[in-house]
Amino acid sequence: QRQKIPYVIYERNSVPASFFNTYPRHRKLVSLNKLGTGGSDYEFNLRHDWNSLITEKEDERGHLLFKDFSTKVFPHADSFLEYTAAFQSKYNISIAFNTTVRKVERESAQHNGYR
Repeated sequence: QRQKIPYVIYERNSVPASFFNTYPRHRKLVSLNKLGTGGSDYEFNLRHDWNSLITEKEDERGHLLFKDFSTKVFPHADSFLEYTAAFQSKYNISIAFNTTVRKVERESAQHNGYR
């Protein structure tokens, strides 16, 4: 988005990250939800945050971190679904929902794009 390059993310179902509706089967994320590092450096804290999606440090829309959706060390997968839906809405992420990708191929040898 920042580079003004058109893009689309394809999602087979009607919600972002729908994989987490089913998986993990035990419904707990295996990635540690580190709520803090003891410091206030944004980059350092984000490096230790295994669940938040990365945005620009200077994003005028602010930051949306996973720790605001769950304080559990090993959070429930539903918390991640809530987070990804809020992230998609806040940052206006271009997602084509209910879309199945059957094949991806190059348009031509001279073209770097895909169709």
